Amino acid sequence: MPKQTSKNEYIVKSDFAELRKGMNEDFKTHIGALYEKFSGEVKLVAEQHQDTNTRVRNLEHQYQDTDTRVQRIDKKVDTLEKKMDIVVDVLGELKVDVSEIKNGLNKKADLKDQKLLEKRILALETNS
Repeated sequence: MPKQTSKNEYIVKSDFAELRKGMNEDFKTHIGALYEKFSGEVKLVAEQHQDTNTRVRNLEHQYQDTDTRVQRIDKKVDTLEKKMDIVVDVLGELKVDVSEIKNGLNKKADLKDQKLLEKRILALETNS
């Protein structure tokens, strides 16, 4: 630090050098503290950025897996729709067949009635 001077004395160049030296050391200390604080905050931001990148990558993998599953499900649904169309067609044909069989059965005689009729015809033929 510079020496105290009275009002009549002048500050000499060496006093400025000593004052400047003290200021330089204070400045270096202050800059060093700022650098440490800034460096710590940059490291924190960098760590958070890396964590965010990791999470984004994980989400991308999950999205890709989900997309693949959805595509497989879509293919299965398409296949099921085709099979259901076939089933509906077959059921339609079966309904028609069952309806025809029902109509045909209504026109035919019962098996018991048919055997009874055969016996009566035999009896008539033997009597004649």
